[in-house]
Amino acid sequence: MINLINKNRTGILLCASVLMFFLFGCYHLSKFETTDEHFWKYTRINRYWDAIKNSDWEKTRINDKPGVTVALISGASLNFEPNPEKHIVDDPNLTKNGLFYLFDTNRTESINLIFRLPILIFATFSFLVFYWLIRRAFGSSRLALLSIVFLCTSPILIGISQIVNPDSTFWVFSGLAYFAFWVLIKTDEKKFILLSGILSGFALLSKYTAVTIFILYFLTLLSESIFRHFEDNNKEPRANFLIYGTFKILAILLISIGVFSVFIPAVFLDPKIIFGSLLQFFSAKKIILSLILIAISSATIFFKKNWLEKFLTFLFQKRKIMLALASSLFLAVIIINLLNVWSGERIVPVDFLPA
Repeated sequence: MINLINKNRTGILLCASVLMFFLFGCYHLSKFETTDEHFWKYTRINRYWDAIKNSDWEKTRINDKPGVTVALISGASLNFEPNPEKHIVDDPNLTKNGLFYLFDTNRTESINLIFRLPILIFATFSFLVFYWLIRRAFGSSRLALLSIVFLCTSPILIGISQIVNPDSTFWVFSGLAYFAFWVLIKTDEKKFILLSGILSGFALLSKYTAVTIFILYFLTLLSESIFRHFEDNNKEPRANFLIYGTFKILAILLISIGVFSVFIPAVFLDPKIIFGSLLQFFSAKKIILSLILIAISSATIFFKKNWLEKFLTFLFQKRKIMLALASSLFLAVIIINLLNVWSGERIVPVDFLPA
């Protein structure tokens, strides 16, 4: 028995961690209320599936988050509660002609449980995929298991997985997408381009802020091209690694836009839905400047690729200095933030920072 346990220790600890996350998540799952959650339970989820059922593609855009993954996952609850809006008491006298919202408290807990449980179950099973991707990315079962233990015991992740909200699916899809990209640059297996693209698409379907993950992809690729040791087993030039990796990121972007469009068919009626929403995080000046820099960089790389190779090699030689500077900067930011909080925001008054 002891030998069997030792042999399957990783699997046992993994299952125990995942089960612990689910049990903590089940604690008072139906016994609390959160802000804005009622919009999803009583309106948006049902609206999405009604739009699909009636082929009313324009109405598949249910929110500006867009939060479609919430409708896809938590929408399974409509099989058990097809009319959740009946939880709201429709009595003009009691609600003062709609001035207040009143709910039938006898149904509150059952409504909460029915719509929150699919989100929690989805988040719970996602840890098995996290484990697989982290193990593939870093080649270590121990590191992957330790990561899952920390993730499963995070109060923030447990809490966010208990509510019907785009954030409860965003962290799952964006995290999986990023680790899938890590596996891609570590193994160069083309199937992870597709996987990362699909997961990135679902991250965008959760929240438009997922567009920033593509910046993270490029920064990760750049750091790999600088700090990765090519001398051991890989003779591929750093410039080629960076250039081909950039094309992979573009492929992931195209796949993610395709996934996004499939689940929000309103995009085919009005393409501005996706491009306007994604570009809301970047001003016109930043976009124009970025395009100019990309054009100049592309031309330089195409005609003078050896320049890029020399530059990346130079950065590799100075990698210890770069790491020390980056670590010092990160530590300084943490210290300033702590001092700012302890001093009552006298250093940096957050309320007066530009939005």
